[in-house]
Amino acid sequence: MYSPDHADIDPANPANWKDLEYRYEVRAKGKFIQDFNDKDFAVAFILNNEFYFGPELDVFEIDAEYGDEECVMCAEYDEDLQRYLKD
Repeated sequence: MYSPDHADIDPANPANWKDLEYRYEVRAKGKFIQDFNDKDFAVAFILNNEFYFGPELDVFEIDAEYGDEECVMCAEYDEDLQRYLKD
C-alpha cells in the first residue's frame, strides 16, 4: 500500500537525493538504463532483473559535486540462467 509518509523516506525516490555525495547509474553499452541513489539498489537491480539489455550491464558511481564517474560493478548476461551475473 502506498503511503505519503513512506515516500518521504524511500531511498529509491529521486526526490530524496538532494544531499547525496554520489548517485549510481546503470548502463548497457553506454546507454542509460536506470538511476539509483544507492549502490546496493543498483547492484540488486542488475542481479534481479529478468529483462535483457545487452551482453553486459555496468554500474557507474557519479560524484554529485564534480560529475566524475567510475565503474564500480560489471555484470554479464548468462544465456543459460537468463539473468545477469557479476563479472
